[in-house]
Amino acid sequence: RAHPTDVQFTSILDHSPDFVEGNSDNSKALVAKVIIIQKLWRGHVSRDNLNRQLVAANFITRWRLLVHLPRSHLCKCREASLVIQRHWRMLQSMKYVRRRREAILTIQSYVRGSRARQQIRLCIKSSMRIQSVWRGWLEMKVSIRRLKALIFIQRVWRGTILRWRFKNLLSNSLMNYYHIKQAFMEKNKEIPRMR
Repeated sequence: RAHPTDVQFTSILDHSPDFVEGNSDNSKALVAKVIIIQKLWRGHVSRDNLNRQLVAANFITRWRLLVHLPRSHLCKCREASLVIQRHWRMLQSMKYVRRRREAILTIQSYVRGSRARQQIRLCIKSSMRIQSVWRGWLEMKVSIRRLKALIFIQRVWRGTILRWRFKNLLSNSLMNYYHIKQAFMEKNKEIPRMR
């Protein structure tokens, strides 16, 4: 750990502008920052050295185990590694199959959805056509009934008017006939009859 009395540390601080001015608060903050940087760097270097030593120790240990192991144990290790590889490859192939199946299901759902939407559109068009034909037939039936009712009303009205006119005409003609007959009879009374 660096201490402010170290030769290197004091030479760094001597060239710092805050330290030269004699500002005690700034110099204390600068000393604390330098100490933190030194701690971090020394920790990094020691961890790196430790990791290198562990890798070397693992390598040496494995080499010693392989050299000093009996042949039967090596065969068992080889079989174990083959089993592990087989299981690993099976897991990878299962993942591939699962991904493939999901992709197939996605495509199938898209196609089925498209077909279903097409079928729904076709059903809607067909139902609209059936509804329009049915409504047209009902409207035609209603209009035929109205036309028949209108014709019936016209027939009754025309018959009533015709009967009324005929009645007036008949009464007028009977009156005229009666007047004509009476006039004729009066004329016949005046003319003597010849035998």
